[in-house]
Amino acid sequence: MAGFLTMYAAGQATPQTSTVNWSNGGAVATTTVSAVNASAQVAVYCAPNSSTDLILDIIGSSLTGRTSGVARPPRRTIDLALLVS
Repeated sequence: MAGFLTMYAAGQATPQTSTVNWSNGGAVATTTVSAVNASAQVAVYCAPNSSTDLILDIIGSSLTGRTSGVARPPRRTIDLALLVS
C-alpha cells in the first residue's frame, strides 16, 4: 500500500508536507533533517490507511545558533514501530 511519513518536532502541529513517500512494496531509504523539541524528541505521523515498518537512526545534532552540527555515532534510541500513528 502506498503512503507517506512526516517527521517533526514532538508537540507541534503535524506539518502538511511529507518526509518520505513510498509506493506498493519495496524498501525506501532516505536521509532527512528534522526539528526536535526542547527534550530532543520528534514525532512521526504515518498517512491514514497505510502502514509501514520504520527504522530511525540518529547520526548527528545541531544546537540553535550553531553553524555546524555535531557528529554522533549511529544509534537506535527507541523502536518506533509502537509509536507510529
